[in-house]
Amino acid sequence: VLTAKDGYVVVLSMGEIDPEFGGHPYLLAWEEDGQALSDGQGPAMLVPPGDRTEGRYIWGVVSIDVRRVDAMAGA
Repeated sequence: VLTAKDGYVVVLSMGEIDPEFGGHPYLLAWEEDGQALSDGQGPAMLVPPGDRTEGRYIWGVVSIDVRRVDAMAGA
């Protein structure tokens, strides 16, 4: 779960990035062309190559929360 300083949230699943399943590459960047990202984009941004809707682009990332989800939760 990535959260931006403006409150925007993006959730990624292991299935999306697992090379044996979805295999989609994601890039977490804190520099562009060797320079720190601007205040509007930094301190980090997530760049999902191939995202047609740009719904997974998130800039100003201030936190990344890695969570374990119990497969039986809510069942």
